[in-house]
Amino acid sequence: SSPLVKAITETSVAFTLAIMLSFLAMAVGISVMQPVHAKEIVATTEWQVLADGDTIPAGLHVRIDLSTGEKLVKIPTDDSRDDSIKAAIYGD
Repeated sequence: SSPLVKAITETSVAFTLAIMLSFLAMAVGISVMQPVHAKEIVATTEWQVLADGDTIPAGLHVRIDLSTGEKLVKIPTDDSRDDSIKAAIYGD
């Protein structure tokens, strides 16, 4: 058989196998694509937990707990300034 016929046959077999595996996954309840449960955060002046995939409006304070990886967001307020946090300034 010619190389073209062989290539078409191999492609057809691979495509058929992919379709069969997709149907098998659906039959046993395995979802190939996981739904995304992201939401737009409604900004408040209280700290809110930010879940993976959530979106936030620009200008919010974001705090990350480095020991747990938890992310929190809120609208900045005058009383939210924490003078105990020190920053390093690099440059001239």
